[in-house]
Amino acid sequence: MPEATSIYTSKKSWSRRPPGTPATPQKRWAELNRDKLKAQAIVRRAIRSGKLRRGRCEICNSLMVDGHHDSYAEPLAVRWLCRRHHQQLHAAARAAGTRFI
Repeated sequence: MPEATSIYTSKKSWSRRPPGTPATPQKRWAELNRDKLKAQAIVRRAIRSGKLRRGRCEICNSLMVDGHHDSYAEPLAVRWLCRRHHQQLHAAARAAGTRFI
């Protein structure tokens, strides 16, 4: 009897992009930031399962929040910030020459 194979074991045989086309900026970012993508996926899963709940913005108390990781080594240690304050935090870090790890 032949061994059952999964559709996920082989590389896909089709693509919307012609072969040899350079990777998109999003694809390049994803390849360079696997730790960030993994942390984001863990947070999404925890929110869906109820293990983690979105909070309010730490600064302005807004309900429309993004999750911010100070360290991707601790994916469930999330700070909740509205988009404006999240962008300001990253701009201040860039200006100081620091990077979140």
